[in-house]
Order: sequence, then structure tokens, then C-alpha cells
Amino acid sequence: MKIIIPENRQTPKSASIMTDACGEVRFSNDSDIRDLYKVMADNVETAIANDRAEVEIARGYLRTWYCTDGHDASASVESFAQLEARARAVIGELDGLLVPFVETAGMIVGNMGAVEQWKAIIADLGDLEQRARELSVIPQWSGAAAQQYADNTMRNAERTHVLVDLVRNTKGSVEAVSVIQTVIAQITADCLHFQNLHVEKSGNVEFNEDSTRYELSQLSRGQLLDHQFYKRTRFMIEIVERAKCQLESVAAESQEWQAASQDIGTQLAAATKAALCWQGASTDYDTDVDADAEDLCTTGGDDGLPDGRFKPGW
Repeated sequence: MKIIIPENRQTPKSASIMTDACGEVRFSNDSDIRDLYKVMADNVETAIANDRAEVEIARGYLRTWYCTDGHDASASVESFAQLEARARAVIGELDGLLVPFVETAGMIVGNMGAVEQWKAIIADLGDLEQRARELSVIPQWSGAAAQQYADNTMRNAERTHVLVDLVRNTKGSVEAVSVIQTVIAQITADCLHFQNLHVEKSGNVEFNEDSTRYELSQLSRGQLLDHQFYKRTRFMIEIVERAKCQLESVAAESQEWQAASQDIGTQLAAATKAALCWQGASTDYDTDVDADAEDLCTTGGDDGLPDGRFKPGW
């Protein structure tokens, strides 16, 4: 769904995130969406208040002309009350419909903060893996003990490599979902902003007491009684219903990112489990080595004697 907004009246975008894939991404956050909703809700109340004012002017003319005989005023009053109730009901429904979109928009920046932490962890784990591989072989040290040391060190390097892959995949997935969420948040804000602009440009909610008095004063008895009041409230009901339909469409079209978010949770659980396993096995060395004297490390000594910096059995 693409909503066209005039260039000079762009939807507010108070938030931004930095991504590796797309660079800086600006978007409407939860506060922006709430502010746009408030404008629409205020327009509903303004429409109701202005319609009430128009009806009061009309009642004044009816009392003056003594032309209320045969007219069921109570039915009109009930009809107006129903329109007011309907307008407030649909704006309340829109408020409820917005909840998941507002919550999503409010979590994006925080999620990307976690991505930055993942990036730092990737760098640290990458360094650990590289160091482990470099230390797996010590020059001039051979034999069973040296081989066992190398095997243990490489085993830790492989464990670290698995963690790096998990963290990198998780980081990339979280970032991808966050970018998708910015798109959804923006469509939500654009939807509200577009309808608010339509209300503003149409002028259909506005009320001018002088012009209203003049227009109603020109109506005959029958015209006045048949006049369609509460046009502003009817108009706002239509506006809110349009916004609801658009957001329901967005909700239906966004099922994929919701599924992706669930996949992220699975990946995070896998990464955490792997980390715990790695931590628990970090001291799981095979120390059952039969090392002869000649298998001990002899590096660092020109006389061929064992280097005192290495203890027997290393």
C-alpha cells in the first residue's frame, strides 16, 4: 500500500536508525503516530461540537416561526445522539487498532541498540577465534602433549566460530526485521496524516456562525425541517472508517514480518543455548595424556632443555 503525501506536508519522522544494509533510515515513531491520531480524534470532537452549534441555530429559527407542529423533534435528537456515539465508537476502534503499530514503532530504536551490541560481540568473538587458532600451534613443541594442546585449542576456536555465525545471523535478522518495522510504522503514520490533510483541505469540519445563521435563515419551513444536519460528524465517521480499513489492510499484509520476528526469537534462543553450552565446555579439555619427558615443550632454550615457563603436562 502506497499513500501519496504532498511534498510540502510530509508525515513527521522523529526517529532514525543506522543500518548496515540501508544506511540511515528515518521513520515515524510511536509519538508521531499518537500525535497524528490525536489530531483525528480532535477533529471528531470538533465536528460534533460544530454540528451541535448548527442545530441550536436551527432550533432558534424553528421556535421563532412556530413551525414545529407535526415534527418529531425527539427522533431528530435521537438520530443526532446516535451519530455522535457512532463517531466516538469508530475513533475508539481506531485507537485499539493502532496499539500493535504504536508498540512496534516504539521498539525499533531499542531493537537496533541490541544490534549494535551484537556487532560488538561479533568483533570480540572474532578476535578470540583468531587468537585461538594462532595459539593452537607452538613452534618447536611436538609430541602427544603438543598435539593434545592443539586439539583442545582448535576445539575452542571452532566453538567460537559457531557462536560468531549465530550472532552474525541473529544480528542481520534483527536488523532486517527492524527495517521492515520502520516501513510498517511509516505506512501507519502516512495513513493517518493523509486523512488529516484531507480533513484540513476539505474544510468540511469548519463552522462559521455568521454564514450558518444566514444560510439557515434563507430556508423555508419544509427545507429547514428536511435539512441534513450533522454533516461534519458524518464526514468524520467516513474519514475514520477509511483510516481503519487502510490499517486493517496493513495488518493483513504484515504477517510476514510477524513470522520473521518469531524466527528471530528462535534464533536468539539457539544462540543463547549455544553460548551456555560453549561456556560450560570451555574447560572441557582432554588432559588424559601420557607425555614422555621428550614430549615436553622445549621452546625457548638453546640448550635443548625444557623452557621453565611451561609446566610439565602442558
